[in-house]
Amino acid sequence: MRLKNCPQQYQRIIKRFLSSFEENKCLLKIDAFSYIEKLNEDQRMSLENHRLHAAALKWYYKNILGISLNFKVPYRTRSLPNTLSFDEVQELLKELPQRYLLLFQFMYGLGMKIGEVLKLRMKDIDINNGKVFLSKNREYKIPMYLFESVQAHFKSRQKRYIKDRKENHCFIPKDSRGFSTDFHEQPFFASRKRTKLKGLKLIGRQFIDPSTLHVYISQAQNKVKFYKRTTCMTLRHSFALYQLQNECNEVVLKQYLGHTDIRQTLNYKKLVRKVYFSPLEMLRDTETSRQMKELNYLQRFPSEEGLKEFIHQAQKATESKICIAKNIEQWQKWLEKAKEKKIDYIENACENYNLNRDYIFLDLRKLSSLRPLKKIRTIQAQLANSQKKLLIYASEVNHTANST
Repeated sequence: MRLKNCPQQYQRIIKRFLSSFEENKCLLKIDAFSYIEKLNEDQRMSLENHRLHAAALKWYYKNILGISLNFKVPYRTRSLPNTLSFDEVQELLKELPQRYLLLFQFMYGLGMKIGEVLKLRMKDIDINNGKVFLSKNREYKIPMYLFESVQAHFKSRQKRYIKDRKENHCFIPKDSRGFSTDFHEQPFFASRKRTKLKGLKLIGRQFIDPSTLHVYISQAQNKVKFYKRTTCMTLRHSFALYQLQNECNEVVLKQYLGHTDIRQTLNYKKLVRKVYFSPLEMLRDTETSRQMKELNYLQRFPSEEGLKEFIHQAQKATESKICIAKNIEQWQKWLEKAKEKKIDYIENACENYNLNRDYIFLDLRKLSSLRPLKKIRTIQAQLANSQKKLLIYASEVNHTANST
């Protein structure tokens, strides 16, 4: 069968579709619907290929059969993204080369994709107001932690541009057609060497190749202690999860990340751990059950003062699962004793930790960047996970307690 004016990539799909039915069969809309659904029953076909099949059938029905099909590709459940905790990201960043560190910090600190970071031009950076401008009218505020590094990098790019301009080696392709030698069109993260543009004698510093960053993050992954598959996208996923853990609105996060579908953003929500307790636990007249009630109350009215008061009261309490270290020396002694006796414990519990242990060590200094509500929920979760004792070190509370 000849298909006139049919896109070449559609022809193979249409022929396969027709061969799945008897010859001279009168095709109906339901045939196209059922064919598209059966194509990906085992979820092995890529989303792009699935959509291509749908577009090909739409073309065939409209141009050959004169029937309009108004169907969409069935929504595919996305796999849960890989994420890293704050400590794991810190460990990973230490193993990355200093020259490319700012690139990776942009991915984690601003939640940007690798392509978005590498395509940044000097005009996209407002160094005076500390802002980054992206597509879809997105505007990111540069964190104060990165501002000095961004400022230093901006100045070094200015000096390098002046040197390249004198030698007439500052040509760069525009977003549209043509080339430019203007400073504001230059890459913010430029290649180290100056290269010739393809098919031309023009020379300039080009955008960094993404494969360079993939290689470095793969090498860093082999050096760290944790065993998680880590890519550049993992840093963006970790940023999104951190925002949701700190009660960021899903719609706001969707706009910030530039997602076209809210379901992409809600996929991160599956990683946010919710803690559930049986109401029967509250019937037990113990110090632990009383503390559980206090934590439930604090969740309704979260504040740093309320959390400090709770820890201060827990310091005085007896017959409780919570033990508060008086100072850093006592905290280190507890850890050393746990290692010597080889008891069942976890040293660095965090908000994502959800396994039961006899003893759980929770250092609140590592949660200092979180909101009070998240800290309260973390304490409540680890109190439920600990079988015997939850050991807490809170430097601020200990300092005020010792001074009084």
